[in-house]
Amino acid sequence: MDFERARFNMVEQQLRPWNVSSQDVRDLMCQVPREDFVPAEYREMAFSDLEIPLLVDGVATGETMLAPRSRP
Repeated sequence: MDFERARFNMVEQQLRPWNVSSQDVRDLMCQVPREDFVPAEYREMAFSDLEIPLLVDGVATGETMLAPRSRP
């Protein structure tokens, strides 16, 4: 998977339409390796517009990584 392209698409197709107007925030979202913060089995979904379950030792914690967008 091309994570660099996925990051760019996330900013252009998810953040921008949700009116994240700060260029600094958009720039940072393009740089942060979001895929490094999700469980390995969800790595390819790191840029999807959904909440990703967080795991500890392979067990769901009940917590999630928020979708990469902001609420209006």
